[in-house]
Amino acid sequence: MATPRRRSRGPSGAVRAFDVQTGKLVWRFDTVPKPGEVGHNTWEKDGWKDRSGTNAWGPISVDVNHGMVFLPLGSPSYDFYGADRKGEDLFANSVLALKTETGKLVWYYQIIHHDLWDYDLPAQPVLMTVHRANREIPAVAEVTKTGFVFVFDRLNGVPLFPIEERPVPQSQVPGEATWPTQPFPLKPPPLARTSVARADITNVTPESRKYCLQTFGSILPARIFDPWSLTLKLEMPGTLGGANWSGASFDPFSGYLFVNTSDLGVVGEMKRQPAGSPEAYLWGSKWGTFARFWDSQHYPCQQPPWGTLNAVNLNTGEIAWKVPLGVVDALKAKGIPKTGIYNLGGSIVTAGGLVFIGATADHRFRAFDAQTGKELWVTKLEFNGHATPMTYLGKRTNRQFVVIAVGAGGNIGDDASGPTALAAYALFPKGQSSPAQARLQAELAKIPSGTGSEPPEIKPPLLAPTQPIPFSHRGHVAAGMSCDNCHQLSSDGKQMQIPSVTGCMACHQSVMEARPAIQKMTQLEKEGQQISWVRVYQLPEFVFFSHQKHIDAKLACEVCHGMVRNQDVLRQEKEISMVACINCHKLRKVSTSCGLCHNIGY
Repeated sequence: MATPRRRSRGPSGAVRAFDVQTGKLVWRFDTVPKPGEVGHNTWEKDGWKDRSGTNAWGPISVDVNHGMVFLPLGSPSYDFYGADRKGEDLFANSVLALKTETGKLVWYYQIIHHDLWDYDLPAQPVLMTVHRANREIPAVAEVTKTGFVFVFDRLNGVPLFPIEERPVPQSQVPGEATWPTQPFPLKPPPLARTSVARADITNVTPESRKYCLQTFGSILPARIFDPWSLTLKLEMPGTLGGANWSGASFDPFSGYLFVNTSDLGVVGEMKRQPAGSPEAYLWGSKWGTFARFWDSQHYPCQQPPWGTLNAVNLNTGEIAWKVPLGVVDALKAKGIPKTGIYNLGGSIVTAGGLVFIGATADHRFRAFDAQTGKELWVTKLEFNGHATPMTYLGKRTNRQFVVIAVGAGGNIGDDASGPTALAAYALFPKGQSSPAQARLQAELAKIPSGTGSEPPEIKPPLLAPTQPIPFSHRGHVAAGMSCDNCHQLSSDGKQMQIPSVTGCMACHQSVMEARPAIQKMTQLEKEGQQISWVRVYQLPEFVFFSHQKHIDAKLACEVCHGMVRNQDVLRQEKEISMVACINCHKLRKVSTSCGLCHNIGY
């Protein structure tokens, strides 16, 4: 979508799904609700009509298992003045969960009400499993320009940590109506600076401090969600964040979410426009639009760190570690190395416990220990790595490589042009052990010697998740059904599939059809929707498992799943872990080679 800057009216940000085989439009979801739709009443008068923006600003995430897509939506145009769009402005600045097949709304959460700060949701929602009170919860996390991290149960949108609606300052710009409150998550803590006072002004050099106090001292203090006014004001975090489009990476081994953030404010004021202009007020400054809160050398005007890499334990909501990310070479030469620097570009985390990230405006590419945040490796690039790295295994060498795109871009820093390249690095030269091997050895040390044993029962048993349709395994077994009547083997032999609504209705169109649960399934089938079953047994993505091979070995379902036949509500009875699997293999005199279940090229 292309629209003129600063125009509030234009093409909509509607989200569309197309059939990849035919190109046919399958569904459309209007992100600005029309009359009669959920959220329409959050737009005053005709503010919803022809509203530009409110589009999927960051990449979309897909939950294949539950048939859901997650969208991070942008702010409505015009970004900094909303007199013609009074109200909360749904679904702007919201995380949306839609049904993959139909585009039907499942849930939403608005992270910014009536955005006046360009605080669109720039990052792809991150899908993960959170461990809480003996339960595994399918979750989704959204990192934001404000530095806040919002974590939800991705099936129903319930926040996994409390969120408070707090009063915020109100606008004095004529015609504007700031929303009275904004959401503040109580956990995790903010990952970026959300306020600046005179006491926070930098002292990295006398010149920098003098410039910043003379230029910006009169507009301090400043805090998050201060609205713009007719005089110069500071927004902290600024329009680059906090976090940005680079998003976050997640390590299922530790439960850590890795987020890089910038502490870089932006300054501006609202200027009255001549009569007849498209907008009554425009935002800017004598330095131009998007003027940064920095000195003449582009050193941010508050004390360092100016950029950080954060590890958030999503099981607890606490920050596990936080380290400065990046250097300023001129300051490093003066003995000030730990400043961090503003950044754009994401991280990846490997199964071996390494976090790789470029992003910084210092031409560097780094690797950190995922558990501690210690910088393990750094190299100088030809230019900035304003990109998210990727990793792969070489087919011929069976070695792991990490690649990052290098170039100018990024709309940040001093470099407007420079060389472009793909920089590739090989991990762990021959004879050098990797962190993955250390992790593996630590896990193997937990396995007792001996002839092996059956997978143990979990005590106390895990809580049963709430399913969309009540389903009794005991009742179906009593009716004479076996496991494979409802659970078909996938074509690749890896998974036993969960029941489809069509499969269920093949029986229930004439069996117990008057029950509310069956009527609900009947309606789902009519609408072409599937049942959003919650998986009880889930293996990490880095584990290779074949149901077909276990069936061929005559292994009973009960060995891994327990006495499901006796359960009215399905819950996990048996431990599924590397220790349990290896002990079971030892008992049956089956290979316990690492390469059987893992790609040991890591």
